[in-house]
This record gives sequence, C-alpha cells and structure tokens, in this order.
Amino acid sequence: MVFEDNNHEEADTLMIFQAVCATVRNPSNAQLTIFSPDTDVLVLAIANYHLLLSSTSISMASGVLQIQPIWTALGVDRAKALPTFHVFTGADNTGRFSGMGKTTWFKIYLKAESDIIQGFQMLSENNEVTEDLISTLTSFVCAAYCPKGLHIQSIPALRWHLFCKHMAKSDKLPPTISTLKQHILRVHIQARVWGQASIAQQEFLDPLQNGFYKDALGQFRPTTTEVLPEPDAIIEMVRC
Repeated sequence: MVFEDNNHEEADTLMIFQAVCATVRNPSNAQLTIFSPDTDVLVLAIANYHLLLSSTSISMASGVLQIQPIWTALGVDRAKALPTFHVFTGADNTGRFSGMGKTTWFKIYLKAESDIIQGFQMLSENNEVTEDLISTLTSFVCAAYCPKGLHIQSIPALRWHLFCKHMAKSDKLPPTISTLKQHILRVHIQARVWGQASIAQQEFLDPLQNGFYKDALGQFRPTTTEVLPEPDAIIEMVRC
C-alpha cells in the first residue's frame, strides 16, 4: 500500500484518506472494503461516499455493510452532515446529553429542517462558530427535549417549563445555554478534523479557543460553562 504524505493524527480519518487515494488509483468498477469495528469509521465512510468507489463496503463485527444504500436513504446533505451529528450527540471524545440516547437523537435528525442539517455541515467546514450557528443548533436540542405538542425554541424557557410542569430533575433537563455553547465549541474541534478526512493536510483548531482551558499542570480540561446555572444568592440559599 502507498501511504501519501499527510498530517492525520487519527486512524479513523487516515483510513478514509487512504480509501480516497485508493479510489483515485483504481478503476471505477473495483471493489473497496474498509475493515473497522468502529462506528466512527462507518459514519465517516458514509459522509465521504461521494469520493469513494461506488462498490464501497465496511466490514464490522456485525457483518459487511454496503455504503451506497445508506447514503441513498439519508440523502446527500444528511449523509455529509452525519459525522458532525454523531460527535454532537456523543462520540468517544465528546460529552453526551444526559438521558438522551442515539436512537432518540437519530429520529429527530431524520426529521430536522434543512437549516439544522446545514448548521451541522457548517460546523465541520467553518473555522469559527457564530452566534447564528449556535442558535440553529440550540433549536435542534430544544426539539429533542421539548414535550410532544409544544414548540419551545429557548433553552431557558424549556428548562423552566420542564421543571415547573413535569418536576424534571436536573439530569433530565437540557443543558444551560452557556454549557451548550461550550459543548458546541468542543464539537467544532472534532467536526473540523472529521470534515477534512479526505485531504492530506488537515488544519487543526486551537482548543483554548474552543471549549478547553489549561489547568495548573498544563493539561487541557473542558470548560463546562462560563455562566453559573443560577445566581450566587440561590446557590448560597440551597441546603441539602
């Protein structure tokens, strides 16, 4: 196998890059099989299928999956946005939403409006996270937590409604807007890496500008929030 010069730091993206290179070197009727038990690689293969041989499959522990039927079922835009959706809702190196599993998220993803799908794509393509983009992804989170029959687009309003009407415990509430923003920034780092899986030289974002800080020992730690979930006076009044 020929390994072209690259700066990939993840085996997952390197596999996709090599698959793209193999596609260029081989005839269009060749068969390409990626061997990996990792869901991340499956997601990346689906997102980059348009750059791979038409007869591309992935061999996983559950068996061999053809990529083309999945790509077709999702549609081009949802397929390309799938890696960002995957990392947003919880991957190996990002946090997940309490009490919300992948199945629930995926059902909402399949019904999501085009602006949300475009927002996921932008998170993997752009170097900056705008307030408009945060607002778009916030509406996706609200759709997941909002009770049936309601249409609440504000995180604070939704948290208050769930607390008052359903007496939801803290682990059943959506994250605060400040916590969600930090999550989106951390997702942005991984989404940009995965969004560049098909190219040799990737550009990496600065973690300190995207949801991380350095502790006293110089280790990167996630910034959970920049705003407390309630005023200091409330925190002081609460007693166990």
